[in-house]
Amino acid sequence: CSKLKVILCEPYLDKQIESKLSKKKIFSSREIPVRADVYIFIDVLEHIMEPLSYLQRVIKSAKINSYFIFGNCFYPCIKCHLPSTFYLRHTFHLAALLMGLSYVDKVKDAPYMKIYQLTSRSSINTNNVRYITKVTSLLITPCIFGIRVLSKLKKIIKKLISGI
Repeated sequence: CSKLKVILCEPYLDKQIESKLSKKKIFSSREIPVRADVYIFIDVLEHIMEPLSYLQRVIKSAKINSYFIFGNCFYPCIKCHLPSTFYLRHTFHLAALLMGLSYVDKVKDAPYMKIYQLTSRSSINTNNVRYITKVTSLLITPCIFGIRVLSKLKKIIKKLISGI
């Protein structure tokens, strides 16, 4: 799309890569772009020590009705995913809502990617959002684990019954 201006926000971008991208009309910035229409986070937040604080800084730079697309993976699949972010595995949606983002939809053909829209300026302090989501994670994680165990037990019982 020739009307689209893409800005890659990457504080540690290699100069050679930055040069190659700019030739393709993909610009880079070490600072958060202000008042962009869309912010895309693909495998970003799970690598940041304080992901909600960073997200809050981006939200403050965004205009109301900006879109946010997240592809989060708060699982220990690779070593650089920080364990301190894993509580967001089941509570990121809650954090987003508390920070003024409204859920829109999944990205077609990429169900792990979710679209949100900034619909309000939240007055909730980021530390409170972190606290609420961590406590919620502590409460729901055992329930999710229990549901998975019961589901496996149900399958085992069905196999046992059908074998009798």
